[in-house]
Amino acid sequence: MALINKKLFERNDARRVFTMVHEVVGHGILHGKFLRENARKYPKLHTTEEGIKQSTWKHFNTFEWQANTFAASFIAPAGYVLALYW
Repeated sequence: MALINKKLFERNDARRVFTMVHEVVGHGILHGKFLRENARKYPKLHTTEEGIKQSTWKHFNTFEWQANTFAASFIAPAGYVLALYW
């Protein structure tokens, strides 16, 4: 189950698309089968907003890093981003 803060939609927050892709596709599809099979080993994957502010990229667990990378690549593929600067 993905929990998404409804304030992202109430405030028309620009991160809403990233968050949806991160949670639904990144965790739900990319990690879904593995997490369902190993639910007892990984009962809690989320980090708090405060924890994210105090961390650096290297401190995120593998699940979060993979979901973040997938969402960023999905929303802004490197080829398109690089084309904007050429």
